[in-house]
Amino acid sequence: MKKILIIDDDPMFTSLLKQILEENNFYVTICHSCCEGVNKLTVESFDLITLDIAMPILDGFETFEIIRRICNTPVLIITSMLTEESIQKIKTFSLPFLLKPIFKEYILEKIKEILK
Repeated sequence: MKKILIIDDDPMFTSLLKQILEENNFYVTICHSCCEGVNKLTVESFDLITLDIAMPILDGFETFEIIRRICNTPVLIITSMLTEESIQKIKTFSLPFLLKPIFKEYILEKIKEILK
């Protein structure tokens, strides 16, 4: 079973995403802050990380840079907030992304594509 770490501060979204993923045989761990997510990565490995951009304290891109110092796990950005700056950073880091709200079929397709 593939393990996915969700790092997102929106409890309603993380609950929905967890349900979708678990129904499709993924093991899911949720962290509601970037700091919590980074700490989790120091003690456990995952096959994929989903990461929101707009987060308190550390944003998703700062968190991504820290994640890269810890592991090379693929990261999928899932966000509702795209600015010119965030689009440029997504391109710079070559990160796959999806915009919220997400549709079950799209998220599953994107995750399966990344995990191939």
